[in-house]
Amino acid sequence: MFARLIYDYSNKYILSASVRRDRSSKFGPDNRAGIFWSVSGAWNLSEESFLKDVSWLNIAKIRASYGVTGNDQIGDNYAWLSSLNKNHDVIFGTTAVKAYYPSAYSNRNLGWEKNNQVDLGFDFGVFDRINLTVDLYRRVSDIVMPANIPNFNGIAGSINMNSGQIENKGIEIQLTGRPFTGDFQWETT
Repeated sequence: MFARLIYDYSNKYILSASVRRDRSSKFGPDNRAGIFWSVSGAWNLSEESFLKDVSWLNIAKIRASYGVTGNDQIGDNYAWLSSLNKNHDVIFGTTAVKAYYPSAYSNRNLGWEKNNQVDLGFDFGVFDRINLTVDLYRRVSDIVMPANIPNFNGIAGSINMNSGQIENKGIEIQLTGRPFTGDFQWETT
């Protein structure tokens, strides 16, 4: 399921919100569904009356957004379940029998990897030739990782758990210039 709402007032004030609900069989029964949402807003200063008549200004916009996304690309379907492995023959008295044993533990609580991201940005363009975009961002991701299990319990291997976290943060700056716009055109970013 997916829903999105966009509101634009005179190309000055722009608001957007979205929400989606996804399901995946890779996760335990209590965490199969994930709800992911985002909100964003922008103020286009160059459309305000105090800047509208500035002929050399193409765009001056301030942006902000926050959102949560999900990832289910963690491996096989039903990754939360344990499977059985066939062992070599086990001797019961004088009879050889094939034995089966669990390959790993199941984790009914295994859930979506979630990414929370905030972004603040600014767009500035002048003379129809120079554009500057600056974005500050911070993303925190909760990830699925295998946890090793000691083999003294009879089952060697690992169990998938929502136990990891990664943080990315930084600044992105993009400067684009178009020194020539006639028959001969040149754009550098």
